[in-house]
Amino acid sequence: MRRQAARLILALLFLVPLAGAGFTFHRVITSPLGFALVERTGDEVGAAFDRLWAEVATPDRIAARIDSLLDETPRNWVALDALTKAAVDMGVPLPPRTAAALVAANEQDRGRWAGTQTCLRCAADADACPLSEAMLCRVAVDLTVLGDIRDIVRESRNIVVGAEVDEVDLALSTVGLGATALVVFSGGTSMMIKTGAGIAKTAKRVGALSAPLLGVLRADAVRLVDWNVLAALRLGDVRRFDKVLASAVRPAPARRLGALADDLGRMRDSVGTVPALYLLRHVDDAGDARRVARAAEARPDRVVASMELAGKSRLTRALMRWSDEVRSLAMWLAGLAAAALGLVPTLVSRLLKPLKPALRRAARQ
Repeated sequence: MRRQAARLILALLFLVPLAGAGFTFHRVITSPLGFALVERTGDEVGAAFDRLWAEVATPDRIAARIDSLLDETPRNWVALDALTKAAVDMGVPLPPRTAAALVAANEQDRGRWAGTQTCLRCAADADACPLSEAMLCRVAVDLTVLGDIRDIVRESRNIVVGAEVDEVDLALSTVGLGATALVVFSGGTSMMIKTGAGIAKTAKRVGALSAPLLGVLRADAVRLVDWNVLAALRLGDVRRFDKVLASAVRPAPARRLGALADDLGRMRDSVGTVPALYLLRHVDDAGDARRVARAAEARPDRVVASMELAGKSRLTRALMRWSDEVRSLAMWLAGLAAAALGLVPTLVSRLLKPLKPALRRAARQ
């Protein structure tokens, strides 16, 4: 009786984890996430970022990366400034050779006369803008409301008459000017959407948008609204633009573009215009934008330096964790394995039972 009860308990210990593992496995494979990592939220982001920073931000790696950046042409002063600040904040002096080279390069690239020349070239030609403070010469122009209206009217008319159209500029201008209307679809805030659209437009004009992100924007651009409706607008119609846009907007692309612009706006709000333009170079899709924005919000003073030291892939992976479904499956599988081990002695005993008489006879001989 006791033996039967023990066998029943062992069987239940095996079958319960088996059933749980099967149910959880079904949830995982039918979930949109599947066997996936999910994004960390809240305090988890800051804690994960701190662990990564402690691993990659060593004095030797910072100095080596600064040396490498000083050898580039043109020099990336956004990254150089972030790494130099990181060294100062950590109380780590740079090697004398690196410090001297940094001072000389700074005078060469950003002395008074050099800065004036660069800003003049940037104001005249967006392609001449380096990724530095000189880019601010364009931002003041690109973020204006009148600039958005001008681009929308011009490009939507081009669509109607069949002329060449810059779909991305048109979509970003529409998103920026119609931010209030797009809040309904994206769930973001109008200020962040407006700011993010302006930053993306500036980044495109100075070549700071990655090719994959440019493709994402272009894919939704022509589907965003009924451009025939907007083509009838005039510059004096700005007061009723939100109402017109709300009637012409298509929800799916509006939701995607609005959410993307909101993330870019939060990124810029956290780190400032120039660092945000630097970070945009590393954004390939909406998922990247969301994760980099969270990193920027969690550690705004370290995100650029971390991007340089760890790289985008490692930085974004640090902000992910296994989904709850996968964790649950692992727990059930561990219970299943423990129960299976508990059944091993019983199974071995059953397999050897027919052999016991023969083994006894062999032992007596």
